[in-house]
Amino acid sequence: MYCGSLDRRLYPSRTTAGQSFVIQHVGDRIEFGRHSAGQGHWGDISSEAVFYGLMTAAIFYAQSE
Repeated sequence: MYCGSLDRRLYPSRTTAGQSFVIQHVGDRIEFGRHSAGQGHWGDISSEAVFYGLMTAAIFYAQSE
């Protein structure tokens, strides 16, 4: 429910990361970051720390209701 709402607000239409990676929802963004870091394109993904922190907060908030 919360991730779906977040998806609709963050990605009302498709966007592209890098040169050809299509992002349509939060899962795609996570996949892009993990693949880029895992394949050595980025040294680390600490720049995504705020994003992951907010996702963690949303997950725990959803579980508390």
